[in-house]
Amino acid sequence: MLDSSLNKTRDDMRGLPAADILVIEDDLGHLKYLTEMLTRHGYRVRASRTGKSGVRAARLQCPNLILLDIRLPNEDGLTICRLLKDDIQLRDVPVIFISGLTDVESQIQGFAAGARDYITKPFEEVVIIARIQNQLQIQEFQQQQKTYVQLQERHRIARDLHDSVSQTLFILGSTAQTMFVVDEGLSAALSEKLHSLYQLSQIALAEMRMLLFEIYPESLMNTSFSELLSRLTRAFSARTDAEFIIHIQDNEAALDRNIERKTAVYRIAQEGVFNAVRYANAKHISVQLTCSMFEGSLLIEDDGVGFDAFRTQGMGITNMRERAAETNLQFSIESVANAGTKIRVGWQTEK
Repeated sequence: MLDSSLNKTRDDMRGLPAADILVIEDDLGHLKYLTEMLTRHGYRVRASRTGKSGVRAARLQCPNLILLDIRLPNEDGLTICRLLKDDIQLRDVPVIFISGLTDVESQIQGFAAGARDYITKPFEEVVIIARIQNQLQIQEFQQQQKTYVQLQERHRIARDLHDSVSQTLFILGSTAQTMFVVDEGLSAALSEKLHSLYQLSQIALAEMRMLLFEIYPESLMNTSFSELLSRLTRAFSARTDAEFIIHIQDNEAALDRNIERKTAVYRIAQEGVFNAVRYANAKHISVQLTCSMFEGSLLIEDDGVGFDAFRTQGMGITNMRERAAETNLQFSIESVANAGTKIRVGWQTEK
């Protein structure tokens, strides 16, 4: 029965990222037992033999869970637990007390200090693993709830921006355009100001729409990549004289199905176009997307001033490389002084 329970626990953990567990225990035998046992079950384990060193280790790298001996030499585990809970970076990390004390009063004190659970010695492997897994699952659920609340707040902000600011900008631009077209008696100076006002409203409206994508990433899932590129180039063309060319070939839907890859490719395109407009002073910018059932590529070309792609820092190059690496994209950049820049992104499509 014990072996089958342990095997089931291991099976349940397969495919999950290894959790980082910090064990604070002064007894060398118990510490060795816990470290070997947790490692055997796939956890990453760090060990400390004093409360102070354990707190330092937690602050250096926040663990997913802490096993804390309630009685430490010259230290009180209850005090250490309270210290952890007073730290804004560590307060949400679940703490499980381990103790040889089995009386109810000790357990009550442990929970009052902020512990999530209490395990008594002698240790039972299946009990320890079950308690740890339970707390990690609770922690994951709470994080999901927190993320959901944050997403809901983003949605609210996006709706407010769309309903108020975007509509105001649209009305402002429409009014300026109407006055410019309808009233033929306007002076040249006033006509020029109305035209400038209309242009500014269109730039602000385009940039507001881009901002909505930043705070409402779910909209990426519901918008085709060709439309994303069209919106991107419209936003930048409103503030530059550069000519944009967009060319999309074949099976665009193959990219749309993978939201992580789609987001990464879009962000790289956004960064590349931004660089071409702001830093390269390009007059012509080409964005070409080619997708098939098995592979895809994005090519961004400009005729700007160019730069040394290997020595230049900043300009979002590091961000583009990191986004590509995180989503298994092939990334390359070629740039020649006064001859322009080429950014290539490639990927294999899941069969």
